[in-house]
Amino acid sequence: MEKFSLFDLLSFALPGSASMVLVYWATINTTDMRMLPLELPDALLVVILVMLAYFIGHVINELGMRLEPRLGAMPKSWVHVLQNNPGLARNLNEISEKVFGSTFLLENGAIDADRSDIFYDQAFNILEVNEKLEKIRILQSQYVFFRNAVVVSALGLLCFGTVLVTRLIEGYNLSNSLALFALFGMIFSGIVIKVSRHLSIKRRTMKMSATLHNFYAFYISETKLKK
Repeated sequence: MEKFSLFDLLSFALPGSASMVLVYWATINTTDMRMLPLELPDALLVVILVMLAYFIGHVINELGMRLEPRLGAMPKSWVHVLQNNPGLARNLNEISEKVFGSTFLLENGAIDADRSDIFYDQAFNILEVNEKLEKIRILQSQYVFFRNAVVVSALGLLCFGTVLVTRLIEGYNLSNSLALFALFGMIFSGIVIKVSRHLSIKRRTMKMSATLHNFYAFYISETKLKK
């Protein structure tokens, strides 16, 4: 069984925990519902909450993957990396022909997206088999964290907005501390959505750039060792 990793913490546990807190806070401030006392040992309760947060984190991750195309993220960032590094693209194209028997550069110098997709997966798999993904996994964890932060912040926007509208309907104004807090929460959530979206795209591109550069460096080092 694999150990609980940084990827699990950033990608699932933290987003899941934050979502639970947001929903609970909105619920107790808009309804008469309260958490019922549970006759459970503290240790067991902690385990249940952690497992629930981890599960909710997976749901958020699934939503993040489905929403990603709508966030303006580049689905094939490695194509942009290759386009911005023509020398690297030519070198990797030669390696692809030698190792995999196929190329991804067209005669006019353009990059075939589908072929480069296959090459990227093959390069990633080789790095994984040879345990050369440490830095790449860190970037992957950051990328997924920021992508999921967009979903959690959108949920926060909904929760804070619900509380604010409820307080206003009840006759309170923005001088009410809870209403004012909800308003600032909405503003903060909107800022986090924008920043997290930008950082998720940046980390995705960095991860794919690192994969291609690491594969090239790995191939060169292995070639030298065989000589």
